[in-house]
Amino acid sequence: MNKKQELLLVALVLILAVGIRVWGLDYGLPHLYDPDEPVFVEHALQILQTGDWNPHWFGHPGTTTIYMNAFLYRVIGGVGTALGYYENWGEFCYTYYVDPTAFYYSGRLLIALFGVLSVLLTYLIGRRALNKRAGLIAALLLAISPLHVYFSRLIRTDVEMGFFSLLCIWFCLGVVKEGRWRDYILAGVFAGVAFCTKYPAAMAVLVIALAHFYRTKRDGLVDEAKEHLKLVGAAGSWFVGAFAASPYFFLDFGTAFEYVKAEARPTHLSATGGGLWSNLSWYLQEPLTKALTTAGVVLAIGGLIYLFIRKREGKDRGTGAVLALYPVVFTLFISSLSLRWDRWVVPAVAFLCLAIAAFVDALAESLQARAPKWGFALAALVVLGLAIPMGINSAVEAREFAGDDTRTIAMNWMLENVPAGTRILSEVYTPEFSSTQYEYYGPTGDGTIYYKSAASIGLDYYIPQGHLGTVSDTQAILDQDIEYVLFSNIYDRYLAEGTTYADRVANYEALFAMGDIVFETEAIEGKSRGPIIRILEIRQ
Repeated sequence: MNKKQELLLVALVLILAVGIRVWGLDYGLPHLYDPDEPVFVEHALQILQTGDWNPHWFGHPGTTTIYMNAFLYRVIGGVGTALGYYENWGEFCYTYYVDPTAFYYSGRLLIALFGVLSVLLTYLIGRRALNKRAGLIAALLLAISPLHVYFSRLIRTDVEMGFFSLLCIWFCLGVVKEGRWRDYILAGVFAGVAFCTKYPAAMAVLVIALAHFYRTKRDGLVDEAKEHLKLVGAAGSWFVGAFAASPYFFLDFGTAFEYVKAEARPTHLSATGGGLWSNLSWYLQEPLTKALTTAGVVLAIGGLIYLFIRKREGKDRGTGAVLALYPVVFTLFISSLSLRWDRWVVPAVAFLCLAIAAFVDALAESLQARAPKWGFALAALVVLGLAIPMGINSAVEAREFAGDDTRTIAMNWMLENVPAGTRILSEVYTPEFSSTQYEYYGPTGDGTIYYKSAASIGLDYYIPQGHLGTVSDTQAILDQDIEYVLFSNIYDRYLAEGTTYADRVANYEALFAMGDIVFETEAIEGKSRGPIIRILEIRQ
């Protein structure tokens, strides 16, 4: 493959990565259907409005994402004001409370950009540690991986963390190959930035240490104290990178530590883990199978083994282990936690694509030596066998993102059939309405019902919160003259863990007994997405 062919193929892969990620990027807007996106948007906006750069939220810690959004919004607001779209900065900020589309769409574009850059960086790492062919295979698989594409459309931390982890490993390859101070320092910096994007990226420091000891042992430098100073430099630069990305994680460590403890909570509805091996099995069979297909997971495991045991001489010795260690320790770490989420494994997907590419490329080389006419052709068939179902699944999901959400469908039904001013009780993940369209009631954590007046909402739209399964006093609904109750799939999630949440299931069923389901909708594969929505009319 000559240089022009290489550049053309890389460009085609990147165009594919961009196209599949921006398809459906306006999902749900102006409604806020993802529960986590507002965390990163609203804290960024709060920083700009108050001038206080302490986000006061360190859940992931997510500071990198929050700060990047803040800078992005500052640029958009400044340009919009200069061009006359807004009279001043305050007017731009106020638009969030009327229609937040500009904030969320631009934030999603930023995450999509990190997704595409991850594809490019995967190619570069593959070319450096393996060869051009393997780099292209890995980049193609990541470009269309359904799990990676899905989370490249939402303002969350996982794709960004994966990008910074890739940058760290890029410089770790420099450590094991060349051992320059620059590689040590930048590997440490980006490991720190990755950590301040999401905590599990702390596993990257193990790769820096492995790269160091591979090189010093290979080059006979184990007893050279000045060489070990470079590892100390990497540790110091980790703190520099982490502090630069999240200074208040250190300056307000008491608050940050409370969030760390909250992240370590033992249970969560639909996300409670079952221990290390149970969680690892789940990640392999569920999110990673979605990301890579079943055959892809098998090939990735084979590729990791191959990278650990392959023999290379000179400066390439140890590069395979450096490439394979991070996804192994990272996946084992998240599997050891109390909870499990499909998005947690997203940063490992790029490295698993590299492992697949390494295995397929090695297989092709072996077959080519035995059957020159068929070796690379059979390898190409293997890649197509993975890429076609992955691409189809990503396209189907993109169509769902571009279609109507179940909450939008239910909202339209309500607007057509339920008069303005009606008293409604709703829970999280149900439709959002204009703050003045209805009289809104919601459940509290202690089982009572609260009333949200239009004046207290603070937005021009109402976002339901809480779980109706906490409501045990059905008489309170009658006392408040509530006429409609809107349910999401929270009931179904409690029902799936009925032995643990029998009281919540009983509360839901008592509510269902109070009236009749007059409308119900659920997602249709390839057309729409969203939770099941049920609308109950109370029998008075």
